Amino acid sequence: MHKISKFLFSRVVINGILIILQAFLLFFLFAYLSTASLFVYILLMLIGALISMALLNDNLNPSFKIPWLLLLIVFPILGVFLYLLNGKIWIRKKYRKERFEIENYEYQKSKSLEEIKVQDKSIYGQAKYIYDNINSPIYKNTEGTYYSVGEDMFADMIKDLKSAKKFIFLEYFIIQKGKMWDTILEILLDKKEEGVDVRVIYDDIGCISKLPNNYYKELDKMGIPCISFNRFKPILSIIYNNRDHRKIMVIDGNIGYTGGINLADEYINEASRLGHWKDTGIRLKGDAVTTLTMLFLDAWNIFKVDNTPFDAYLPEKKKYANDGYFAPYGDSPLKRETAGETVYLNMINAATDYVYITTPYLILTYELVLALTNAAKRGVDVKIITPAIPDKWIVHAITESYYPILMKSGVEIYEYTPGFIHSKTFICDDKVGVVGTINLDFRSLYHHYENAVWIYQSSVINSIKKDFIETLGKSNFMDEQKMKAIPWYKKIMGTVAKIFAPLM
Repeated sequence: MHKISKFLFSRVVINGILIILQAFLLFFLFAYLSTASLFVYILLMLIGALISMALLNDNLNPSFKIPWLLLLIVFPILGVFLYLLNGKIWIRKKYRKERFEIENYEYQKSKSLEEIKVQDKSIYGQAKYIYDNINSPIYKNTEGTYYSVGEDMFADMIKDLKSAKKFIFLEYFIIQKGKMWDTILEILLDKKEEGVDVRVIYDDIGCISKLPNNYYKELDKMGIPCISFNRFKPILSIIYNNRDHRKIMVIDGNIGYTGGINLADEYINEASRLGHWKDTGIRLKGDAVTTLTMLFLDAWNIFKVDNTPFDAYLPEKKKYANDGYFAPYGDSPLKRETAGETVYLNMINAATDYVYITTPYLILTYELVLALTNAAKRGVDVKIITPAIPDKWIVHAITESYYPILMKSGVEIYEYTPGFIHSKTFICDDKVGVVGTINLDFRSLYHHYENAVWIYQSSVINSIKKDFIETLGKSNFMDEQKMKAIPWYKKIMGTVAKIFAPLM
């Protein structure tokens, strides 16, 4: 009875009820306006027409235009109100204003770029895009370690956190009390007492059912400054669709972690919800960690309204073993540059031998479908691993709706059977790879704040490939017979939901 009572009065339920009530009120307002006032009706129709024309002339991905235009045509008044609820504009202005100063730190001259140009012009094109358009340097003097499971990465995280002397920055989509977070928090408190600068950012909706309400205040009281990113309030607005999906840990500016692994027990297989949780990550040691530091401080200064100087957190110059080239980079829904998608597209389009991908969600833009199918048609070995056990039923239905068009062109799809695969990795031709937080879905590619590491000529590439092949052996190859076994109602739901997936 206590658990039921706690659930009914939880923040998720209360906010959910308030949002639903607002949606119903909005619906009845639409219905009233469409019949009670001809002037208002005509005005809204005119606004809808202007929005439609603006959409058609906007340099926006067609995947976004289609659902908006469909809404405006079928439900014109509802479409107008939903479109006007989009709250990105004011944040974009603020973001651009605050962002100006960080570019002076991130946009450094890079000898690495010229070295890559001499070695391979195709790879140079990928590196140049990251350098010129995402303002992310291409670093050497960096060691990379790849992790095929979260528990191995956690063990090294603990060692590195205990060695911190100057600062520790954590930015995560999910933090949840349990073995993983409790262990880390104990170290953070010890380090705070030693005078280490400790800061934490967590995403409010990502943690809405994981942490107590106002947990950031609890950390503040402990002496750990904290941001609850884009804090959710029961107000109907699309702004809450823009989440901080990044996973960044920085220690003293020369050690950094990222990947798919959040700070919760299921990511290290201490809690079992969907079978074995297959996730991956990367540890950087050296110059490349600088960009991870800058990404964290950029978010901190914007949303904490702080003015932390970036140069105070630049690492001391040291010599590290050169393990290839590394370019950590971030992506934001408030910029026109679709960094996450374009990095993936550049890799697929340049591939000549193979493209191996792991992703928990496969909800693709037209450009990605075209790139993957064209790669397979020209003889590139394209393999994608997705989960057999989904965490979200409707998302898995949409994922499977993309299988037929990909398989028809020769793309091989596999589903990981021991549990849920949350890994986000790309590798091509034994040359380049990406490890990070960016899923192959619209949320990651367009709606969320994300980050990843582009890798070239590193031992990390071999580690990713080895892990991919081992994971392939635990996965189910999807053929026509298996596709026929998918229930008809799941196919219909996936096909219908796919239309509006860009807006979700």
